[in-house]
Amino acid sequence: MTKRPSAGHGSDTTDTEDRDGVASSSIGAATSAGPATSTGVTTSLDDVTLPDADGTRPSAVSRFLRGALWGLFGWFLPTFLLWLVVATCMFMFSMENTTSLTAAIMPVSAATVLTAQGVGVRYQFLDVSVIPLLATIIYLVSGYAFARRLKDGAAPLVGFAAVWVALDMFVYGRSPLTASDAWPVALGKFLVVALVVLVLAHGARAYRAAIGAIKTRVSAPLARTVDLSFRIVRVFALVMATVGIVTFVVWLVVGFDAMRTVASFIGMGNASFWAAFVLSLLWMPDMCLWALSWSAGAGFRIGSFATFTMWQGDARELPAIPIFGILPQPVPNATATLALESIPAVAAFLIAVAFMLSKKRIDIFHRRLKKRPRLASPRSIVDILLSFVTMCLSCIWIVVGCFIAFSLSCGSLGTERLAQLGVTDVAESTRALARPAAIGFFCAFLLMVIVSCIIELVTVLRARREAAQRLETDTDLDAIARTVRTSRSAERDAERHASDSRRVARSARGMHDGADRSGASYGADAALGSEEGGAPRSDDDAAASDVAGGFTEGYDDAMRRAGRTVRSMGRGVSASGASHTLAEPRSVREALDSADFPSESSLHLPEAGETDGAHRNDGAGTPSQG
Repeated sequence: MTKRPSAGHGSDTTDTEDRDGVASSSIGAATSAGPATSTGVTTSLDDVTLPDADGTRPSAVSRFLRGALWGLFGWFLPTFLLWLVVATCMFMFSMENTTSLTAAIMPVSAATVLTAQGVGVRYQFLDVSVIPLLATIIYLVSGYAFARRLKDGAAPLVGFAAVWVALDMFVYGRSPLTASDAWPVALGKFLVVALVVLVLAHGARAYRAAIGAIKTRVSAPLARTVDLSFRIVRVFALVMATVGIVTFVVWLVVGFDAMRTVASFIGMGNASFWAAFVLSLLWMPDMCLWALSWSAGAGFRIGSFATFTMWQGDARELPAIPIFGILPQPVPNATATLALESIPAVAAFLIAVAFMLSKKRIDIFHRRLKKRPRLASPRSIVDILLSFVTMCLSCIWIVVGCFIAFSLSCGSLGTERLAQLGVTDVAESTRALARPAAIGFFCAFLLMVIVSCIIELVTVLRARREAAQRLETDTDLDAIARTVRTSRSAERDAERHASDSRRVARSARGMHDGADRSGASYGADAALGSEEGGAPRSDDDAAASDVAGGFTEGYDDAMRRAGRTVRSMGRGVSASGASHTLAEPRSVREALDSADFPSESSLHLPEAGETDGAHRNDGAGTPSQG
């Protein structure tokens, strides 16, 4: 058993080859292959070729016949449904008329089948080529439901398309009404419808394969860009379809009485009116496209009778067909006209903004990333360029889709004055819808780019401010460190001056004690002399007294100076200690903003020179006093 990767799909297809070289698919291996890692395509039972009872792969003929059978069912179901609708309406017409219309059931049914697939019919002067798009949608939905069951290669698809085209050609050849197109043209149109059915049924798989091929072989961002452009167009198409349907419903509600009036003018009863109304609904998607063109400002026309825009239009000159009674009148309010014209631009703008902001889509602000890249980084530049490419591709798809849709809604109901029915000009209607959409897309893109630039500017300014704050914080911390070092030096100076003062005090105390001892000795000698000789020596006594007095005054003066110095140093040290015992700030900003935080001025202490000078002055003065 070998696994071979399927090119373009990104999924693994498991084939088992026996000794005879006959390949058969293994259901268990295919289902266990799981999701693909490259393109996200998953393998399911629908993608597996079911073997026959004998375990071999079905032959090409059997697979062709299987596809032909599903094609028969897919074509017959909507045809039978349309035949029932036409037959019911013919019976309702017959109930109010003396002439039976049962013979018209088959011609009208055949005409509905042919016109639903783009082939017009002609009956006498009546030439009908307006496609009943509701019948076309019914055919596409039924064909899609059956064609999606074809999972066994190209043979069943060929069988499906062959039966579909063969049945259409049978109706074309057997129709009581004359077809307005030659058989090669009709054959080509039938083949196009069959291919559209197959594309709807299997286009999603082919689209995923194409996106996977672009992702693996060209560029993953480019594949994502293409995918996002289709997603944007799909959402925009849904919004515009809603606008057209709502506009048509408003027309129907406002003009329903006028439609009843027109029916009464031509003698229709209630049954005939409702039968005609039901048949008219087959052209409802066409009228929704007309309504969309009308709301975009381009308008539509009913032959050469009237042209309807938001500024002009009159249904009084139209043929007496009840459905024409709902056609609109001019809009008198300029504000309402402007609001209707701005719907495509506003819708495109909002859709583009939503896709560019979504984390799962474009994500132009990189919100899914933990660290947002700079605007000048390669990643941001590539994302902006790819967003621009996405908007451009979306505009291209919108132009193509609008051109096809408006072209399908045009046709004729006659050969003279009703030869042109539908939008006034396909190119003008396409431009009226695509231009506002392009404006909305590119306004959204420019807005996102401007917002990105603003965010980048704010980020840069914030980074610069934080850098300046960090620099200022570092400078303040250096100043604080210098202040602390200065305070510690002042404390050391104060301790040194205090020790000097204590040393001076001890010296003065020693001098005082020596003076006391000398005075005491001199007094004893004097007393002894007086006892022995009578009167003391006057000159010696005076000198001794002067020496004793000088030492006493010097001691007292030194003690006073030491006291002052110690008190001054104590106040400085106590102030420094008090400032260092304050509550520490919790952050640098709080420290810088706090009024109690120590500064150089609060840590100022007397300089050593001042104290030394004081001592020198006091020392110089002492001898003079002595």
